[in-house]
Amino acid sequence: MTGAAHHQSASGSVMTHALQRFAAGITVLTFDAPGGAAGVTVSTLTPVPGTCPMVSVALRRASKSLSELLTAEAFTANALAADQASLAQHFARRRRSRETSQLPPDTWAQAAGIPRLRQATSWLECRVDQTASLRDHVLVIATVTAGIPGSGPPLIGFTGALHADLSGTTTARGSHP
Repeated sequence: MTGAAHHQSASGSVMTHALQRFAAGITVLTFDAPGGAAGVTVSTLTPVPGTCPMVSVALRRASKSLSELLTAEAFTANALAADQASLAQHFARRRRSRETSQLPPDTWAQAAGIPRLRQATSWLECRVDQTASLRDHVLVIATVTAGIPGSGPPLIGFTGALHADLSGTTTARGSHP
């Protein structure tokens, strides 16, 4: 069977499996929301090429986090460290506490009035510029207003699991965003 023939006959589950083979850094977007700091886990943060640093991220249209992020107008993209799988899982849950007390106080920091997560490998402070409707998702395009490099290995999403590295060691099983 040729690649083209396989592509044409691929079912939704085969497509999903193929898409999960693209490794992606795991990021939590944090922002101010009613009740305090809020966040959402994403694996779709992508740099937008151009002279002005920008990023894009796709969020489910029905997501409460999407409406809160758009209301906040600014967010921090927290590139999670390899040992932060529990934070990725926390912010990926649809049913979770949304108050500041959802995590221990020492988890949070403030930068330019926007909440961020301590111990991430890097932070980007962003301002929402525009959105685009994409079927059941909304693409959020934002200008990067500040970047703070950290250190250490990142948390990676690959094959539907979270990995501290791609040498085969899985830090957490299950689906990720």
